[in-house]
Amino acid sequence: MGNFCEAADWICNLIDEGRIKGKNRRKLEEYLSGKPNLEPWEQRVAEKLGIGSGTGTNSNNQDVKWKNGWRTPDGKFASPKGDQKAGAWAELEVWNSIKQKAGWSVIEGRVYTTDSTGQVRVYDGVAVTPDGKYIGLEVKSESAKKTPAQKAFDNRIGVSNPAVGIGKSKGITITHSVTIRRLSL
Repeated sequence: MGNFCEAADWICNLIDEGRIKGKNRRKLEEYLSGKPNLEPWEQRVAEKLGIGSGTGTNSNNQDVKWKNGWRTPDGKFASPKGDQKAGAWAELEVWNSIKQKAGWSVIEGRVYTTDSTGQVRVYDGVAVTPDGKYIGLEVKSESAKKTPAQKAFDNRIGVSNPAVGIGKSKGITITHSVTIRRLSL
């Protein structure tokens, strides 16, 4: 048991240092969350990764399991720690980082826009530059990727084809967007 405990300590240190990431982290998460009965040393590593025993119940009493990300029984992304949407922690991190820059501000939450083709695009917030320009924010956590529709929309927008706010986002004109990736540690 001693060697396993030492290995668990070593793995936990690597996680803390951010040296277990990407594909290796996903493989480790999938292995531990798919195993029904974790040994005590495996449980320590699982907790360090934030996956508990591989299953959880959010505050809506929905069972969530690890399957290429935390998911509800109907396949929707979920958080095992509550009913916050998956990736919400990453959005908060990004918004807080932008707000710390001198002269910058953030419109937090969903920002609804459309372009000249009529396609609707929802951004994860908007950064407001010191000179008042709006930059659409797409925040991706872990291995999440933009959808083909998001990519196409973001490639089309510019000064001559801005994304114009609709609904509660009316008055916002976005000519540039950025994708920001955040990995949990």
